[in-house]
Amino acid sequence: MQTGAEQDIKKQEPAGREPKTPERGGEKGTQASTEPKQAEPVQTEMLPQTQPAVPEPAEPQPEPQPVPEPQLASYSPGRVVELAVAKTKACGKTYIPDDLDRMLSEGAITEEDYHACYPTDGAGYLEYYVASDLNEARDVSGTVKFGSEDDIAANIAGMYGALPQQYFYIEYHGTTTYGGKECYVFYCYRA
Repeated sequence: MQTGAEQDIKKQEPAGREPKTPERGGEKGTQASTEPKQAEPVQTEMLPQTQPAVPEPAEPQPEPQPVPEPQLASYSPGRVVELAVAKTKACGKTYIPDDLDRMLSEGAITEEDYHACYPTDGAGYLEYYVASDLNEARDVSGTVKFGSEDDIAANIAGMYGALPQQYFYIEYHGTTTYGGKECYVFYCYRA
């Protein structure tokens, strides 16, 4: 029995020739077998059977402990002043009270002048704020964290070292709130 497509092909073939069919190849001088082709067996590779992976029971994880708030790390502003004075003197600057003492002992000023001028001798000052909690204490720019009283004192002395004035005096002037934090205020005189 022929399908409609095979009948159409036979009608188009000239007489005396066999029709072109997919089984016959459709080329001159070749004849394909009229027997239906058998499909070649497909070989499959047998993989060894493996058992599905069974996840091992997870070890119980300890519950995360809340991170404790850092404890307030206080420091002594008076100690900062002592250290800053020593470090600034080491930079070659002159401590104003020492200079007044020298002038009084040499007779360059009277006792009355001495008391009128002591301890700042009319010098101008800069206010220097440092957080009272050492955990939050930073330099003026906020980029350098201070880890100790010595760090704060070194920063103050470095500031004086950069100034052109020769005479200095440092005093602790209490606390204030600055940037939402309690800060120690240091007055840094220079002349």
